[in-house]
Amino acid sequence: MNKNAKVMVRVEYERGGIRRVWYGEIEKVKIENFNDGAENFICMENEGNIKWLEKNSLVSIEILQIKTVVLIKPRITDFSRDRSHKNTGICF
Repeated sequence: MNKNAKVMVRVEYERGGIRRVWYGEIEKVKIENFNDGAENFICMENEGNIKWLEKNSLVSIEILQIKTVVLIKPRITDFSRDRSHKNTGICF
């Protein structure tokens, strides 16, 4: 796996005495730097939402792997006769 590749992680952390969980993407090299003590914060992204977590608040970091695909939602272009995808507009 490329070191600069992004991986999906599950992070468990504690804030205000409550344990919480956050799912997000992070570069693998940043996790390695974090584990080596080079970083005091970890930054992750999930669908445009960014989360910064302090090292002291972390309980665990797990790298997630896709085992099976549960759902693939059909797109409107899947039903189009024109497979060139040049014209994907809808007229009523």
